Amino acid sequence: MSIAFLESFTVWCRRHMGALRVTWSLLLFGLGGVLLARLTTLADLKQAWSRSLGLGLPLLLLLALPAVSHFVKMLGWRSLLPAQVRPPLTTAYATFIAAQGVNELGFSVLGEPLKIWVLPRDARATGLRAVLADNLAALAALFAVIASLSRLGAGVGSPGLRAGIGLSCVALVVLVLWRARREGWSGLLSAFVAHYCGKLWLVVELGLGLYFLGQPALAQAPTLALAWLGAAAIGAPVPGQLGVVEAALVKTGTSLGLALSSLLSLALVRRVRSLVWVVVGLLLAARIISKKTEGERHVSTAIA
Repeated sequence: MSIAFLESFTVWCRRHMGALRVTWSLLLFGLGGVLLARLTTLADLKQAWSRSLGLGLPLLLLLALPAVSHFVKMLGWRSLLPAQVRPPLTTAYATFIAAQGVNELGFSVLGEPLKIWVLPRDARATGLRAVLADNLAALAALFAVIASLSRLGAGVGSPGLRAGIGLSCVALVVLVLWRARREGWSGLLSAFVAHYCGKLWLVVELGLGLYFLGQPALAQAPTLALAWLGAAAIGAPVPGQLGVVEAALVKTGTSLGLALSSLLSLALVRRVRSLVWVVVGLLLAARIISKKTEGERHVSTAIA
């Protein structure tokens, strides 16, 4: 009877896999919200929100800073495509932002197909390989940045944890190099360097945020960036890593002697920034899908 139950349960799960994934994402999102709410009191959050709004023009600059990292990482993905099918820079940039916006919702890599959709139909197999290689390069770059920040003395705890980060970085770089032998060195190494620089840009973002909030800028930014990236990697299943990265930022920052109000303000600014870029990404995704669908419909009509 137990075997029959397991078989029927497996069939049921397969039939409802989409709903189960959404439910799981929403559950994790709720748990992240609970974690965020337990970080501090409502009064502290209100004070941090008021302080964030009081930044004025610097607030707009902080919201716009991801435009730099998105552009740099887009260049890496674009370099993986053959020259004859590479989208123009503006199209590639819009597509990359759209994909990032959809990915930020937390449904795994749901936005990545947009990078394939935007290509000509006969180039989509090549586009799929480019997306896979780009994600591999991004993962290797994440660990490489973590290892670099650790090496700079940003602090990651025990020697065992340092060794684990280092070994993970080496393993992923070896995978990148192995893939490069099959797909070509220049494109994949360019993607790796682009993602490395794009992720390292987080240090600049946090440094400027701390500076505008009246806190030490360069001295503490690498440590906060390391905590942020580590929390984002661990909390990847949580939509937008809600609550996970805020907890890492607040706990690490307070241990460094930074004011709680400044850390909460910085966390709220980055959360609002994330929402802004998600909205921009979704609008661009809708436009890309609409234009591409209309164009293919015209082609099909002309052929008929």
